Amino acid sequence: MWRNTKLFRLKHGNKYCWFGCHRQFLPVDHMFRRNKSAFSKNKEDCSPPPPRLSGDDIWNRVLSLPQASGHQEKVAGYGELHNWSRRSILWDLPYWCRLLIRHNLDFMHIEKNVFEQTINTIMNVKGKSKDDINSRKDLTTHYKRKRLHVQATDSGDVDRREVMPLAPYVLNKEQRKVLCNWVCDLKFLDGYASNLSRCVDRTNGWLYGLKSHDCHVFMK
Repeated sequence: MWRNTKLFRLKHGNKYCWFGCHRQFLPVDHMFRRNKSAFSKNKEDCSPPPPRLSGDDIWNRVLSLPQASGHQEKVAGYGELHNWSRRSILWDLPYWCRLLIRHNLDFMHIEKNVFEQTINTIMNVKGKSKDDINSRKDLTTHYKRKRLHVQATDSGDVDRREVMPLAPYVLNKEQRKVLCNWVCDLKFLDGYASNLSRCVDRTNGWLYGLKSHDCHVFMK
């Protein structure tokens, strides 16, 4: 599975990234495939989508891996040729490789994480925003977003500070206040949602303490 993706690791963020990989699923003649500025810097994407592996294909790849049992060393080639570190005990079930869906995702939990990271970034919540200095440095390396690139400034004879320009999607204080007031004035049908006004911090201008269903309501 690893070998058929365009996955890469961010140097400063120290995380794996799939940004730009979605272009290979577009039609061959789609204009986004030839775009060298809106996606990966100076790169076109003419490759076909990765093959869809069957249960037997995956089983053949994990067959030689050690079974999951406590702490284990990484398998040779991990992070370069594959991303398998161990074989789940569920593969020992005789019908496991025949299942169409082998893993269920917690949709509400994922939705809560996506919403919190998005709203905290938009409202520029200190310590919770994903728009930090490391993400901006990786942005400079891989993408053409000159407006968002980190800028170095001289603050003295020796010191140099790195300034992070404010992104256009970040709300200022007045805009955050408008959003918070709007949330406080929201009215829902009885039982549809909780009292969201209790999750508003008017002083600092952000949201907090949202439950999974609250995030679901916002996303909808």
